[in-house]
Amino acid sequence: MSSRSLGRLLFVSFLFRYSFVVALLFLCSTVALGQSQNSLSNSQMPSVIVPPGAQPSPDFNVDTATEAYLAQIPPAARARSDAYFQGGYWLILWDFVYGVMVALLLLNLRWSAKMRDLSERVTRFKPVHTIVYWVQYLVLTTILTFPLAYYEGYVREHKYGLATQTFGPWLNDQFKSLLVSVVIGAVITPILFGIVRRLPKTWWVMGSGSVYSV
Repeated sequence: MSSRSLGRLLFVSFLFRYSFVVALLFLCSTVALGQSQNSLSNSQMPSVIVPPGAQPSPDFNVDTATEAYLAQIPPAARARSDAYFQGGYWLILWDFVYGVMVALLLLNLRWSAKMRDLSERVTRFKPVHTIVYWVQYLVLTTILTFPLAYYEGYVREHKYGLATQTFGPWLNDQFKSLLVSVVIGAVITPILFGIVRRLPKTWWVMGSGSVYSV
């Protein structure tokens, strides 16, 4: 089997698995959202009532007032808040691991090299090479990281009652964010890579200054 055929086979296999994971994620999230809506009523915050310990007085104490307000929070709501923030810490790790996996995928399947070759065929102007590569890279990585972004930004926020936006408007906002990133990256990346080409020894100094100036 030739290397090109093997590459196509790996791509088809990856595409099938990726589609399966996305479909499974949508199915599981639908079930989870339905269950979370039923459990939210048990952890709703009560109406704001100033407790006795927080009432204005000559002996007012900030710590005592804070504890008095915290005592009003239902145990289920506090447990839900703790779970949300603790899960957020784990997601920082999973975001890093997932990002490394995507980077290795682009390198090992030579998708990055193919995007580079395509950008070089578009024109001989090097800044345009960088822009074309950036657009390809951003779109591809956005697609590859969509399952995790969907869970973090949509499923998880609805699960903890922190979002009411439906999927359509949420997806529209993600698309707008992608367009903004394309435009900003198309301006910044040619400058940074131009500095790297012209100043191979001190590019990190000028590059840092350029980023901060932008």
